[in-house]
Amino acid sequence: MRTWRWARTASVGLQMILYIGALGLMPAGAQGLGGAGTVQGTVKDPTGGVMVAVTVDLSNPVTGFKRSATTDATGKFVFRNLAPNPYHLEVTAQGFDPLIRDLDVKSAVPIDLDLSLKLAGATSSVEVVGHAEALTERDPTAHTDVDRSLIEKLPLDSSGGLNQIVTLASPGVV
Repeated sequence: MRTWRWARTASVGLQMILYIGALGLMPAGAQGLGGAGTVQGTVKDPTGGVMVAVTVDLSNPVTGFKRSATTDATGKFVFRNLAPNPYHLEVTAQGFDPLIRDLDVKSAVPIDLDLSLKLAGATSSVEVVGHAEALTERDPTAHTDVDRSLIEKLPLDSSGGLNQIVTLASPGVV
C-alpha cells in the first residue's frame, strides 16, 4: 500500500515537472509592439454634432506608412499599434474643408483628438493693403491749411489784412 502511494505521488510530481518544462520550451505567442502608440479621436461638425462615415487618413511620408479609418456611429476613430514616429493626419468629408494635423507618437500613451470640421466655402478673408505714399494729414477733423502759396492765390484788398485771409480761406464762410 505504501509503495502504491509513493508511486502515485512520484507520477503526479513527474507530470508537473514535464508540464512546466513544456511551457518553458513552447514558443511565445505573438506580442504587440512594446512602445506602440494609439491615435484615437472624435470628428465633429461646426455645431458640435458627431460625424458618421468620415474618412480619416494617417500617414508617414518618410517610412511610407499609410492607414485609413472611417468614423463609427459615435464619430470615433482609432489607429492602434503605431511605431513611435511623426505622423500626418488628414480628415476629409464631402461639403467640409479638409482638416490636416501633424502629430508625434512618442509612447504607448494614447493620443486623444477632438477634431471639428469647418464647412467648405464658408471662409472669408480680409486683405489690408498699405499705401506707399506719405500721409501728411493726421488730423481727422475738417480744416483748411493756410500757407503762403494759398495767400498768394487769394484776391485780397490792401486794407483787408488777416481777417480777409481767414474769411476767404475758410470754407462755408460768406
